[in-house]
Amino acid sequence: MQSKVGGKPGEEVAITDDRIHTWAHSCLTDGRIVVNSSHPAQGFGVFLLTRRAAANPLYERIQCELVPKGELHRLSVSPSEEKVCFEYLVGHKFQEPGHTLYIADFDAQQRTITNVKVIANQPGKPIWFAYPRWIDGESAVVYHSGETGKNQLYVYRLEDGSTRRVSTNPNADYRYPHGEAAPC
Repeated sequence: MQSKVGGKPGEEVAITDDRIHTWAHSCLTDGRIVVNSSHPAQGFGVFLLTRRAAANPLYERIQCELVPKGELHRLSVSPSEEKVCFEYLVGHKFQEPGHTLYIADFDAQQRTITNVKVIANQPGKPIWFAYPRWIDGESAVVYHSGETGKNQLYVYRLEDGSTRRVSTNPNADYRYPHGEAAPC
C-alpha cells in the first residue's frame, strides 16, 4: 500500500497484487521501494519495486551473493543510499531467532548489494538479533539482541568495528530501535 504525506485513512492505494507476497523494507528518494517478494515470474528474491500508473509495478531484481542460500530481512538503506544493513537467515523457512546482521555496499543503479560484512551473530545462534537501523548518518548501526536473555540495544561503529551495549537497564526488554533517539 502507498499513501501520501498527510493522507487520511482509506486514501491508501494498493501498488502490488495481493496474490503476490511482497514485504517492503525501505524506500529510496526516487520513490523505488526495496522489497522481498515471491514474484510469479521471477521467483523469490530482493527487488527494487517501482510503482507505475495504470500498470503492474516494475520488479527489478537486486543481486546479492547471500540471496540464493537464504533471505534478507528488515533491510535499511543508509541516508546516502550507498549502504544497507539487514538481517540474514540461512534457508527459506522464516523463524525469528537465528538471524545474522550484516552491513554492505548498495548500488541502486546497478541493483547490487556487495562487500557484505557480518556485524552481529556470525554463527547464527538461535537468539533474536534484529532490526538493524542506521544512526549518526551512516557511521553506526543500532540493533537489538536477546543474547543476555533480555533484548538489549547495541551500537556497531563502522569506523573501528566496535560494538557497545547502549541500553541502560539490563533488566528491561528493548526492541525495535530507530535511529532518531538512539541512546548513544
